Amino acid sequence: MCPLAKYPVLGSIFKPFRRSQQKTLALIVSAIAEAGTCAALALAAHIAAQRDVQITSALRQLQRVLANPRIRMYALTVSMLRLLAQGAAQPGRAHRREDGPHNNARLLDRLLIALDWTEWGAEEKSLLVAAAIVGARAIPVRAAAYFGASELALSRNARENCFVARLVRAIRDAGTRTILLGDRGFRRVSLLAHLQRLEQPFVVRLAKNVWVELDRAGAADTTVGSAGSAGSARGISGCLREQPLAPGMALDLGRVQVRKDRAVELRVVGVWATGQKEPWWLVTNLFDASLEDLAALYDRRMGVEEQFRDINGCRFGAQLKWTQIQTPRYLSRLLLLVGVAAMLWTAVGVAITAERPTAQARVKGRGARLSLLKLGIYFLTALRRRRRLGIRFIQHHLPPPQLRLFPWLRVAPS
Repeated sequence: MCPLAKYPVLGSIFKPFRRSQQKTLALIVSAIAEAGTCAALALAAHIAAQRDVQITSALRQLQRVLANPRIRMYALTVSMLRLLAQGAAQPGRAHRREDGPHNNARLLDRLLIALDWTEWGAEEKSLLVAAAIVGARAIPVRAAAYFGASELALSRNARENCFVARLVRAIRDAGTRTILLGDRGFRRVSLLAHLQRLEQPFVVRLAKNVWVELDRAGAADTTVGSAGSAGSARGISGCLREQPLAPGMALDLGRVQVRKDRAVELRVVGVWATGQKEPWWLVTNLFDASLEDLAALYDRRMGVEEQFRDINGCRFGAQLKWTQIQTPRYLSRLLLLVGVAAMLWTAVGVAITAERPTAQARVKGRGARLSLLKLGIYFLTALRRRRRLGIRFIQHHLPPPQLRLFPWLRVAPS
């Protein structure tokens, strides 16, 4: 049976490609989805069984697809972003907090995309990944791979800037609105200024040794305690570690000049939850967002870490670490195809939990033993036989980002 007929959603995702390319890409994604792995030899064996050919022939076909320059993965990124955005824009699909819907209308229709690096293996394989947050997990929508420290050392900053620029271009071409999330590895002022010039919303964590110059006319200069009361802070220019922030408090510096040379003007806030070893110093160009929303947005950045476990992991994941691909461009292309399979797995996992609330095998005090993605791997074939896995199914079942509550950050009205 043709994979496009088995999984009608693939026809929508691969619509920008020629018909022959659609069939080939759908064949590979269906092999990933059904085999539950992205190890190259395992995929070749699955394709060989489906097409009744030799495994070596199937492996050569897989390599030809990953090497084909006429198959533009940029078009696939745009298609995936558009599909994810359309699902998020459906009625009732707003960002959800743990006990109810998100209450900030200006952030409701935006995708959250986390940026991060992952490395593994003796070959020093490195992947720079942009992943869209769904529920408490993430789906890779763009990737760039590099092998060996010498290649990466040429200009890591330039590679990040180029990666982000193309990602923002894809976001615009898809007609979506997004917020980029990054940890301290993306705190470079040159990158933040680059995002500001691109007019791309972001929330990035800063290191505590970053220097800020407070503009007294534009600084909010507000502190929030654990009781939710607001008061004035004694904000001064200097390193963030010198700011008056203690556990159980938050500090909004408002608009500040970042770095001593005043390279860029952004908003900086500090959040130090009780019981945590250190605070979150967050920099953003969302000047009107509340402290609670900024903390909730950055908190969802952890979804990309969960995604690495889901995709890279050899015990609980799709075993990307076991792939035998030795060309960086091929690996980044494969990861994007795995992202399409992850959309299928996650949507199927949500559908199965709706039918069988105990399917995730939750354990008291430990949570679910099976992720939605792993559940989707187990039940994909069974569900496909009785339900049409089209674009509406995917849009309806992909969960919106689940934002945690930070009620102590709500400033009481004066």
